Amino acid sequence: TSDYCLIVTSTASARTVTVPNNSNTDQIYIIKDGSGGAATNNITVTTPGGVVLFDAATTTVINTNYGYVQIIYDGTKYNIIG
Repeated sequence: TSDYCLIVTSTASARTVTVPNNSNTDQIYIIKDGSGGAATNNITVTTPGGVVLFDAATTTVINTNYGYVQIIYDGTKYNIIG
């Protein structure tokens, strides 16, 4: 919960980024492909056990080179805002 921006620096293989199930309300996270390989090796963003939703899904995926996802926790789920 202390990190705000997470840069994935190696996409030599698919990666998974796990954000907390219970974050601070209004906590924003930005997860970015810093290596430019996410189109080939996707970055999956999830929570422990996949129990907290990202909009209506258990994961969100970065699948474009140098792509990113910006999420905000509303106390119940993560909302994708960018």
